[in-house]
Amino acid sequence: MLSGFSPLRAGDTINFKKQVWPILQASCFGCHGADDQQGQLRLDAQAIALHGGIGGPAIVPGKPDESLLIQRIRSDDDEKRMPLEDDPLSDDDVAVLVKWIE
Repeated sequence: MLSGFSPLRAGDTINFKKQVWPILQASCFGCHGADDQQGQLRLDAQAIALHGGIGGPAIVPGKPDESLLIQRIRSDDDEKRMPLEDDPLSDDDVAVLVKWIE
């Protein structure tokens, strides 16, 4: 795959169930799901995710750059980047999450 290439195009719409949920389930729910809410953050329920955890709202609708979720998955700091102690999300997965929040 080409670096910086994303299959998303400007007019594309995101299907939450088919595109977003699998990313969150694979990369986030282990620490921020129904069974464990590290930082008091739960991402498996939209209303709760919008409220956020200790650090504030994880998702700011229409503002991906202000959304803690995006800030943490893009962080260059290994102690802040999510998911912790795992590989970073792919550029494609990040693009899907950004587009969904937009």
